[in-house]
Amino acid sequence: METRTDILELPSDLYSRNIIISEGIKKFKKDRGLERIRVLDLGGRNGKLSLFLDAEDELALLDRREGDEENLIAGDATNMQFGDDSFDVVTSGDVFEHIPPDRRDRFIREALRVSSGLVIVAAPFADGQNEYAERVVNGYYKRLTGTDHEWLAEHIENGLPSAGDLESFFRSERVGYSQCKSNNTDNWMILQSLIFYFVHFTAFQKNDEVLRSFFRTYNENIASIEDEAADCYRRIYFIAKNGEFDYSFPYVFDRKAKIDLIDEAFIVLAEAAEAMTAEFVSLHGHIRQQTDAIHTLENQLREAYRDVLKAQNAAKRQEQVILTMRASKFWQAREALARIVSFARRR
Repeated sequence: METRTDILELPSDLYSRNIIISEGIKKFKKDRGLERIRVLDLGGRNGKLSLFLDAEDELALLDRREGDEENLIAGDATNMQFGDDSFDVVTSGDVFEHIPPDRRDRFIREALRVSSGLVIVAAPFADGQNEYAERVVNGYYKRLTGTDHEWLAEHIENGLPSAGDLESFFRSERVGYSQCKSNNTDNWMILQSLIFYFVHFTAFQKNDEVLRSFFRTYNENIASIEDEAADCYRRIYFIAKNGEFDYSFPYVFDRKAKIDLIDEAFIVLAEAAEAMTAEFVSLHGHIRQQTDAIHTLENQLREAYRDVLKAQNAAKRQEQVILTMRASKFWQAREALARIVSFARRR
């Protein structure tokens, strides 16, 4: 089971989303004086949110995909079977952009319906550099693998949601909201590129220790390496069903810290490339050894084949000698004499 130490080594895109969502949930609990809450995570299969929540809280996952989590419920988030106000908090992490555009309002209405207090929606939106960044990163993935990235391709096909449209919807529904951001877009591009590189060349990586170490550095310093004033890949909305709820992540941007992080990212990439090159060299040497061994065996086989041919030819010559002898008058006379002797013995 993953521990608090382990989660610092989760992919930073996943970690940053979950840490902001979970800290917002904890503030909601404190503000409302709640000791234990029920949380529903929409599309939460393999989302790791349980690692970030307080131990006493109850978490249910709703997803269209099957999985082995005990608290996973199969269902459609735009048409849920739960009753009104079934959960204290309903959250979704990077799911909203996968909902077809004509069903996104319904998705939010359903989340508001089954929540008694707070709805959290985290997603990339079509603002700033996000659409450009996704095309670039998907193109990089396609260069590595020959195919589009499943989720990015769906983003591109659906079109990222509009933050302005979503905020207009909140106002029309007369619900209060606050928001914060995560993952500067340029940071997100670096993170995804590193992950895709390592995953694609996993056959040549002895382990992912270098990448996990990088994630740890990133995750421990999120507050200083993310600039909320810059383009960010993700917005996280905290929507209060009743009253107001204000939450913001405590960013204190440090430009030097970010520069150091980018330097480390390229060092990680260079080290991975060096490791892969060394693996290729080693593999090439092994292949040469095997090739030399195969050539030796082939030569031995040819020699053995020639010996077999010589033996076959010698056997054929001996067979011909025998046939010639059997066809001779001497052999015929010998056979006749043998028959006479045999007949005389029987008498």
